[in-house]
Amino acid sequence: MSALFRMLVRRDRCRVRRAGCGALLLVAVAFGSGTRAADPIRIVFVARVGNVYDPGEALREAIKVDDLLRGTITYDPNARNTSPLPTVGRYEHRQAPFGISIEAGPFVFQTDPKRVDFPIVLSNDHGVPPRDSFLLTSANNLPLQNGATVSRLSWELVDDSLKALDSIRLPIGAPDLDKWTSEFGLTIEGHATVEFVVRAHVIEAMLCTPEVRCPSPR
Repeated sequence: MSALFRMLVRRDRCRVRRAGCGALLLVAVAFGSGTRAADPIRIVFVARVGNVYDPGEALREAIKVDDLLRGTITYDPNARNTSPLPTVGRYEHRQAPFGISIEAGPFVFQTDPKRVDFPIVLSNDHGVPPRDSFLLTSANNLPLQNGATVSRLSWELVDDSLKALDSIRLPIGAPDLDKWTSEFGLTIEGHATVEFVVRAHVIEAMLCTPEVRCPSPR
């Protein structure tokens, strides 16, 4: 286990920001280690902020370009596919503990556990031209501590080489980021006096296990 990996385990309660936790995670993708198929899947990730649009200063300049964000996604690997298309899998999640949580500076962006609307959509060789894609969205989220509305949290990965996915089944591990391109990446959208948008790109992702403690919703 590397020094950086041990730091992640030790600093489970520390919030990720530019000065503080630093680089928390050395990626090691596992597909099923320490996890039974029936258990909820939890994946911890680190993302680097690429752009912040906040003309109304709802975020009070607390999130800046190049800051590191840490988050966790939780989903049911046995969720039913509701898509009628053979190249698309759509997996709805409508109850806690499923959803996403993102720590960003002093803020926590997270799915509302009382109103979960958290679909995950996998596309394998889909569209014209065909591509693989991975998209998760949280439509109902808790407001920020300052009262600002969080309208949408999403994470999208795409692959035009058609090698990232070989099926539309939900994975039981973290995405292999080397196989994907992050175009829109991780997106946080909200509204105070006016709209704000934060875009980031996930740079590390790992399956949560008993050895890797992941942040929990607050």
